Amino acid sequence: MPMSHGSRAERSRAPLLLALLTLLIFAGSLKMGFVNWDDHLYVYENSLVLHPSWAGCWRLLTGFYEHFYIPLVFLSYCADSLVWQGKTWGFHLTNVLLHGASGVLVFFIFRRLFGSALVAFAAAA
Repeated sequence: MPMSHGSRAERSRAPLLLALLTLLIFAGSLKMGFVNWDDHLYVYENSLVLHPSWAGCWRLLTGFYEHFYIPLVFLSYCADSLVWQGKTWGFHLTNVLLHGASGVLVFFIFRRLFGSALVAFAAAA
Protein backbone atom coordinates (compact mmCIF):
# COMPACT_ATOMS: atom_id res chain seq x y z
CA MET A 1 0.00 0.00 0.00
CA PRO A 2 1.29 3.46 -0.73
CA MET A 3 2.18 5.47 2.30
CA SER A 4 0.78 8.96 2.58
CA HIS A 5 3.51 11.53 2.90
CA GLY A 6 2.02 14.36 4.93
CA SER A 7 4.04 17.30 6.08
CA ARG A 8 6.90 16.69 8.46
CA ALA A 9 4.81 18.11 11.30
CA GLU A 10 1.94 15.74 10.51
CA ARG A 11 4.25 12.74 10.40
CA SER A 12 5.73 13.57 13.79
CA ARG A 13 2.43 14.18 15.62
CA ALA A 14 1.41 10.55 16.12
CA PRO A 15 4.73 9.33 17.60
CA LEU A 16 4.88 12.41 19.82
CA LEU A 17 1.30 11.82 20.96
CA LEU A 18 2.13 8.17 21.72
CA ALA A 19 5.12 9.19 23.82
CA LEU A 20 3.11 11.83 25.69
CA LEU A 21 0.22 9.41 26.31
CA THR A 22 2.65 6.88 27.74
CA LEU A 23 4.12 9.47 30.09
CA LEU A 24 0.66 10.65 31.16
CA ILE A 25 -0.75 7.18 31.72
CA PHE A 26 2.23 5.86 33.67
CA ALA A 27 3.31 9.06 35.47
CA GLY A 28 1.64 7.78 38.64
CA SER A 29 4.09 4.89 38.79
CA LEU A 30 6.89 7.33 39.56
CA LYS A 31 5.44 7.77 43.06
CA MET A 32 5.26 4.05 43.74
CA GLY A 33 7.82 1.85 45.41
CA PHE A 34 9.08 -1.55 44.43
CA VAL A 35 6.55 -4.35 44.51
CA ASN A 36 6.80 -7.50 46.56
CA TRP A 37 6.42 -9.80 43.57
CA ASP A 38 9.91 -10.22 42.17
CA ASP A 39 11.57 -6.83 42.67
CA HIS A 40 13.32 -8.09 45.79
CA LEU A 41 14.97 -10.90 43.79
CA TYR A 42 15.83 -8.83 40.75
CA VAL A 43 16.57 -5.40 42.18
CA TYR A 44 16.75 -4.41 45.82
CA GLU A 45 18.18 -7.67 47.20
CA ASN A 46 20.37 -8.42 44.18
CA SER A 47 23.98 -7.49 44.94
CA LEU A 48 24.86 -7.73 41.24
CA VAL A 49 22.40 -4.91 40.57
CA LEU A 50 22.94 -2.86 43.72
CA HIS A 51 26.73 -2.87 43.36
CA PRO A 52 27.41 -3.18 39.62
CA SER A 53 30.84 -4.34 38.52
CA TRP A 54 32.36 -5.63 35.29
CA ALA A 55 32.48 -9.13 36.77
CA GLY A 56 28.84 -8.90 37.84
CA CYS A 57 27.79 -7.64 34.40
CA TRP A 58 29.65 -10.52 32.80
CA ARG A 59 27.88 -12.97 35.10
CA LEU A 60 24.49 -11.48 34.17
CA LEU A 61 25.36 -11.68 30.47
CA THR A 62 26.62 -15.24 30.50
CA GLY A 63 24.53 -17.06 33.06
CA PHE A 64 21.16 -17.54 34.62
CA TYR A 65 20.02 -15.63 37.67
CA GLU A 66 17.15 -17.13 39.69
CA HIS A 67 16.47 -19.48 36.76
CA PHE A 68 16.07 -16.64 34.26
CA TYR A 69 18.30 -15.50 31.43
CA ILE A 70 17.29 -11.90 30.85
CA PRO A 71 20.62 -10.09 30.49
CA LEU A 72 19.32 -6.82 29.01
CA VAL A 73 16.80 -6.43 31.81
CA PHE A 74 19.49 -6.95 34.43
CA LEU A 75 21.94 -4.63 32.66
CA SER A 76 19.19 -2.00 32.59
CA TYR A 77 18.72 -2.49 36.34
CA CYS A 78 22.48 -2.11 36.87
CA ALA A 79 22.46 1.14 34.88
CA ASP A 80 19.44 2.32 36.89
CA SER A 81 21.24 1.50 40.11
CA LEU A 82 24.26 3.55 39.03
CA VAL A 83 22.26 6.50 37.72
CA TRP A 84 19.40 6.66 40.22
CA GLN A 85 21.25 5.38 43.32
CA GLY A 86 18.41 3.05 44.34
CA LYS A 87 15.63 5.64 44.03
CA THR A 88 12.54 3.74 42.91
CA TRP A 89 11.17 6.62 40.84
CA GLY A 90 14.27 6.42 38.66
CA PHE A 91 13.78 2.73 37.97
CA HIS A 92 10.14 3.42 37.10
CA LEU A 93 11.08 6.40 34.90
CA THR A 94 13.46 4.21 32.90
CA ASN A 95 10.69 1.67 32.36
CA VAL A 96 8.18 4.34 31.32
CA LEU A 97 10.66 5.81 28.84
CA LEU A 98 11.45 2.37 27.41
CA HIS A 99 7.72 1.61 27.14
CA GLY A 100 7.13 4.90 25.30
CA ALA A 101 10.04 4.26 22.95
CA SER A 102 8.71 0.76 22.24
CA GLY A 103 5.31 2.18 21.35
CA VAL A 104 6.87 4.69 18.97
CA LEU A 105 8.93 1.92 17.38
CA VAL A 106 5.80 -0.21 16.90
CA PHE A 107 4.13 2.81 15.29
CA PHE A 108 6.94 3.21 12.74
CA ILE A 109 7.05 -0.51 11.97
CA PHE A 110 3.29 -0.75 11.42
CA ARG A 111 3.18 2.46 9.39
CA ARG A 112 5.88 1.06 7.16
CA LEU A 113 4.14 -2.33 6.86
CA PHE A 114 0.60 -1.08 6.28
CA GLY A 115 1.11 2.45 4.96
CA SER A 116 -1.46 3.84 7.36
CA ALA A 117 -0.73 6.09 10.30
CA LEU A 118 -4.16 5.27 11.74
CA VAL A 119 -3.51 1.51 11.73
CA ALA A 120 -0.03 2.10 13.11
CA PHE A 121 -1.34 4.35 15.89
CA ALA A 122 -4.02 1.82 16.84
CA ALA A 123 -1.44 -0.98 16.96
CA ALA A 124 1.04 1.07 18.99
CA ALA A 125 -1.51 2.46 21.43
